[in-house]
Amino acid sequence: MSAGQTHFPPAGGLRFTVFTVPPAEPGRSDSLSADAERELERSLPGRAGHMESDQHGMHRTPTLDLICILSGQIWLQLDDDDVQLRQGDYVIQQGTRHAWRNRSDRPAVMAIVLIGTVSTSTV
Repeated sequence: MSAGQTHFPPAGGLRFTVFTVPPAEPGRSDSLSADAERELERSLPGRAGHMESDQHGMHRTPTLDLICILSGQIWLQLDDDDVQLRQGDYVIQQGTRHAWRNRSDRPAVMAIVLIGTVSTSTV
């Protein structure tokens, strides 16, 4: 990512990334330490502005997301449901409030295409 560019693309923009979610540590909450939050913002600029402060990991972005699980397992946490995804599964979502949870003992690797859309207000 070049200087000044944010993780989430502007309307009409595109980002492609391969994202690895490590397994959750036993007994650890979903909350990130302050150091981990700073590192996440350093590596994915602008991401913190889309995160909800009261529920770690929950977020909604002005993007159309195309996601394919390359390896491992991951749970897509939604408002009313958790969906377990495995290698070869895919998700297409737009503006969905969600979080990613790795409840397995191995890393989960996802290929992600983010397409910037016009931001809409949400309730």
